[in-house]
Order: sequence, then structure tokens, then C-alpha cells
Amino acid sequence: MSILAVIPARLQSTRFPDKPLVPLLGVPLVRRTALRVLESGRADEVVVSTDDERIAALVEDLPLEVDLDHRRYRSGSDRVAAVARRRSAEVIVNVQVDEVLVDGEMIDIALSSLEWADIGTVSVPLRACELTDPHVVKIALPSSEEGRVLDFARLVGASWEHAFVTAHAGIYAFGYDVLQRFARLSTGLREACSHLEQLRALDRGWPIFVGCLQRELVAVNIPEDAARAEQALAQESKRNNAQIACANASKGP
Repeated sequence: MSILAVIPARLQSTRFPDKPLVPLLGVPLVRRTALRVLESGRADEVVVSTDDERIAALVEDLPLEVDLDHRRYRSGSDRVAAVARRRSAEVIVNVQVDEVLVDGEMIDIALSSLEWADIGTVSVPLRACELTDPHVVKIALPSSEEGRVLDFARLVGASWEHAFVTAHAGIYAFGYDVLQRFARLSTGLREACSHLEQLRALDRGWPIFVGCLQRELVAVNIPEDAARAEQALAQESKRNNAQIACANASKGP
């Protein structure tokens, strides 16, 4: 099974203009996300698709392909579908550029979710402070942290009273044919109002399965998230360095 990972990186995000260019601990956001996807080793090919030469320049030295496409797309997944049409991968993973902490486990969960549905994605624990935050997308599930999705929304409504609510991570896995059919669908009212592309499929009855990543993530959705992401990256680096030091110490002199 050939796997293509695409990172759509549009310059003028509505909520955070120029976001891919923003440095996180000195490394531009788009480069951080691209490096994480490459380091995971899960994809046979990695592409950063962007509409801006400045973004392209930040990753052009990495072992990936840069797709410079100035056309406007309805969503990141529509941009990803265009990239996939020019390649021969069987499975496509859309990793949103926001996900600076993406790793192999997260990608594996999205891929394994395809066993149960047309589209696979990932949930993460929802913090109490995020429940009323419209920038954090929520998932309604029947009874646990994973399963077939009932709904996606930015704010929880009364219809979710009996649902299990968790947070959505910005990653999707599609088979090639499903992705192309998705890109041909018209935009529905709920997608247009909420800017949640996954509702285009869900509102037509397409099954979407979510697997659970059992740890909190920090995605960079708005400018205020950048500081939180830097803190999370610093903490992760500290943990990794401590593990390396411990492993070296156990080897002895």
C-alpha cells in the first residue's frame, strides 16, 4: 500500500494570516510540521502544497516535494486531492500544517481508522477550557473516545447532550477514490457556515471513523496558540533528552 502525505500550507489563513511562516523556537511552523511527518517514516512520499513562494523556500531543502499551486481551493482536502491526482498513491494522508506535534502514532491511528470507514481521523482529549473555544473542533461519538463519528462542530449544542465529546486533531486519511469523490461534492450549508470540510462527507452519510490518541496535543489555530506550542515542543525536547541521557547512562562506561 503506497502512502502519500500532503501538508496543505496556505499563506492567508482566516484565523491566523501568515501562520506557516511563524517561527516556533526558531523554526518556521511549516518546516516543523514537515520535519515531523518525514521523521515518522510512515509515508512513501511527502508533499508540501502551498500558494506562496516564501513557504516553499522554507522546506525546499528537505527530502520532500514542494507543490506550488496558486489556485484557490475550498479546503485543505481539496488542495490535497489536486496533489493526489498527479500521483499514484493508494492512500493519502492530509496533515494540516497546524499539527506541529504530529508523529508516527498519530498517522498510524488515522490510517488504521480506514479499516472501518471511508475517512479516518483522530481524536485527542478535550480540555475543560476548550469546551467553549470555537477554534477547537469537537467530535460527537456514541459512547467512547473512538468510533464512528456522529457529528463535528466548533461549539457543542443541545443535540449533543448524550454524546461523548472529544477534540479533533487535524489529520485525515483517505483512499484515493474516496478523496476524489469527496473533492467533487458540492459545499453544503453546514460546511459553508462552520468552515469544517469534513461535514461535506458526514452530512451525506459517509462514514468517518475516529481513533483516539491518548494524549493532549497543541495545534496552532490562532496566534495565541504559538506560545503554547513552543512550550509543548520544549517539554517534549526535554523529555527526549532525559531519555537519551538515561539510556546512555545504563550502557555504562
